[in-house]
Amino acid sequence: MSQERWKVLDGKVMSSTELHLSNEMICNIMEEKSAKGTWDKLEKLYIEADQPRKERKRVEALKSTMVTQGNFG
Repeated sequence: MSQERWKVLDGKVMSSTELHLSNEMICNIMEEKSAKGTWDKLEKLYIEADQPRKERKRVEALKSTMVTQGNFG
């Protein structure tokens, strides 16, 4: 595939991605020049930031299971 074709496809992916984002999210990725850069930035901002919340939920579920089984609390 030609370099020009890759650029066109990259632009389409970026446009499609931006259509599904809030204005706040778009402000956070405006400087990105590629679909890969956009995805990496979104991942860094939103997926990594969500990890502590997921871990808390996992621990809470584990505690709840242990209490239900009489092993805790």
